[in-house]
Amino acid sequence: MTYSKMPLRTLKWPKHFGFDIVGQGPCFVLHVERGSIAYNSGLQCGDQILELDDQDVTNMSAEALKTLAKHSRSQPPTLGVVSRILHVDVVGNKSVGLGMVVSDSKPVHVWTVENNGPAHVMGIRPGDVIAEVNTNPVYSVDDLKPYLGSYSRRVTLSIIPLGKYAQPSVPAKTDPPETNGKQVSEGSRVKRAKDLHDKVLIVLVSFISSLF
Repeated sequence: MTYSKMPLRTLKWPKHFGFDIVGQGPCFVLHVERGSIAYNSGLQCGDQILELDDQDVTNMSAEALKTLAKHSRSQPPTLGVVSRILHVDVVGNKSVGLGMVVSDSKPVHVWTVENNGPAHVMGIRPGDVIAEVNTNPVYSVDDLKPYLGSYSRRVTLSIIPLGKYAQPSVPAKTDPPETNGKQVSEGSRVKRAKDLHDKVLIVLVSFISSLF
């Protein structure tokens, strides 16, 4: 588990510190701006937020977490996180493409997955957030359009596995299914954060797997 302190001051948390969060419980770090306080504190896309000021927030929504941080007695608050990002390689084919339909909402999430198709076999589920494609951030469905109808080429998706916890609530946009893929890694590792920001404290502790 990684603990990071980031000053709140009068700025809006977390946006003004270079990151965003998503989830109805649990909550995950979405995008992290390179060079920001969050980035320099070691936060990464796909981190699951477990604690705020030593309080268990594992099942707290993004909006509830923002409220808690706003009224935190600790200045700055401390976040305990662990990486949950999934990196999945998908190879589309001519008949079914990438094998999933994605939303046109923000954040971009998977709306449907073809049963027993490559995306389904590789663990992609409805509700999963697509954070990156080929290491490029995905901010809207337009960032994915060049890849949705692709086949016979490998596409690497970075997934935040929200589909394990809830179904998406927004109608999805079209996109054909996929075929072959290989999962590269699942982020259940314990991160080591870097303290590059003046007065930002990083404390590294071991994450106990039995808590989950």
